[in-house]
Amino acid sequence: MISLLPNTTANDTHGVFAILAVIADPAGAQQRLTELIAEKQAFLQAIKDADAAAAEVAKMQAELERRRTALNSREEDIARREVDVARRERSVAAREATLREFGARLGPKVAALEVAVERLDDQCALTGQTLAIKIDVEEYEGPVIAGMRRSLTENNCLVQIESFQPEPIITEMRRLGYSMTKDFLPNFVFERAGQPLIYFQAL
Repeated sequence: MISLLPNTTANDTHGVFAILAVIADPAGAQQRLTELIAEKQAFLQAIKDADAAAAEVAKMQAELERRRTALNSREEDIARREVDVARRERSVAAREATLREFGARLGPKVAALEVAVERLDDQCALTGQTLAIKIDVEEYEGPVIAGMRRSLTENNCLVQIESFQPEPIITEMRRLGYSMTKDFLPNFVFERAGQPLIYFQAL
């Protein structure tokens, strides 16, 4: 029978047994103490590993949220572009309808109308000048540009062209050393590549 130590209660009996065990088997008690220390270290390491894993999970969640936000931003940008394309398509359709109606009103008079055509290069011999040019000739843009190639290449020009079929016009202007700087369908603005006209851009 084991009696309690002074100033102890029944809840402290496990401490009493531990003390008795140390007295009865010092070597075994030391071994057990070593095992307990090792278990404690392993437990602390497990806590550290869990904290590190939690931090990695938090980092991955933050990256996932960042990518989700970026994706939402791209989707919103795509939606805005789709709205803009739809608006431009409606604008083109309305303009084409207006042109068809205008042509229908003119009827056969258009076929009978003859207009003399002169090349700009033959009429104006300009070199080294700064020019602002507006071209609105209802699908006759190609011949107009062909007739002013020298004026475009030998001068620094700001050219605004209205066209419902801009691809060949853009290609030809690039070949002449111009780049498109503004696009407000059906108008396209071109400037000499590397020589922006700051005055006109300010306007």
